[in-house]
Amino acid sequence: MKMKFSPKLFEKLTVKTDLENETVEIEFPENDPPLKIEVLLMDLLSCSIAIQSVEMMANRSKNHKRVSIVPHLPKKYKTFVKLAEYGETLTYLLNLVHPVDFNYIPEYPVEGNNVVTKLKHQNNRLYINDAQYFEPVDEDIWLMKAVIGLREVPVFFYDKKKKPLSETDIKNFKRLIGTLYETRNTRLAAQAALMSEMA
Repeated sequence: MKMKFSPKLFEKLTVKTDLENETVEIEFPENDPPLKIEVLLMDLLSCSIAIQSVEMMANRSKNHKRVSIVPHLPKKYKTFVKLAEYGETLTYLLNLVHPVDFNYIPEYPVEGNNVVTKLKHQNNRLYINDAQYFEPVDEDIWLMKAVIGLREVPVFFYDKKKKPLSETDIKNFKRLIGTLYETRNTRLAAQAALMSEMA
């Protein structure tokens, strides 16, 4: 049984400006009788963000199985807590305020004029011209789309064609790639939590 979010609840989420301490009682059908728990509205919103992000990832990336997930609450409270945490992390990542794991920061090893001539993705490298590249940049990171449906990496370089990248540009792009890696990994973790309930 899927528990859909009620329109009135979403209206409360969007109308209220101070949600930090607002709570709502949620029923989780993991037990008999169902478990009723007071949860923070912000956690409910974060849970929704995680679910929608999983659906977007699964339906846009050729590397993941296509799924259709109607916004609903998970059956288990433990899953709800996980999804709320993942949703909060995704929100921070979207706003570029989440600390980036430097294990995912790509290298830019070849010196040159830094002029962006043509973007090309090959062998986990993103070339900005014939000689210079960022590495590693996985294919799914290269193809990753933002909420509005545009691919993140080409958008970054949109106004930089035939121009040299500054040191700030290079630093910002490395951070963007690190953020995209962490976004992908968080989405995959949220997907695993959801799939465990659908098994």
